Amino acid sequence: MPSPPSWKGRLIVGGATLVVFGVACALPAYYLKNGDRWSGGQVLLMGWMGLFLGQLGWFANLLYFPALITLLCRCWKTTVILAGVAFLIGLHSFALALQEIPLDEGGVNKTTVTAIGAAPVVWLASFVVLGGGAWMLRTRN
Repeated sequence: MPSPPSWKGRLIVGGATLVVFGVACALPAYYLKNGDRWSGGQVLLMGWMGLFLGQLGWFANLLYFPALITLLCRCWKTTVILAGVAFLIGLHSFALALQEIPLDEGGVNKTTVTAIGAAPVVWLASFVVLGGGAWMLRTRN
C-alpha cells in the first residue's frame, strides 16, 4: 500500500500554483482604447467592481484560495472541484473584450477594452496547476 503524500508534494503544488498566480499579476491583463494598460495585479485589486458591469470572472478568486486550503488538508476531490469551478467562472473574464467600461465613479468617462493580455490566460493556468496537482497527489494516495 503506497504511503500518503507528504507535505512536500502539497507544498510543491501549492507553491507552483502561487508562483503562476503571481506571474499573472505581473503580466498585462487588458489593453484599453484610451491607451492605458491594466496589469493582472490591478485587476486583482479592482476586479470585484466588475460585478457592476455583469463581469463575474474575478469571483473565481473566491474559490481559488479555499482550494489552496483544501489542498493542504488533503481533500483532493474538493480541491479539484473548487479549482475546476474557479476555472469555469474565470473564463468569464474573456467576455470583457470589446466591452465599454467606466473610468470613474459617475460613469461619465468611458473606454473600451481593445485586447486581452496574457494575464487572464496565466491566471487560469494557476487553477489548472492547482486542480491537476491535487489530482496527481490523489492518485498517489
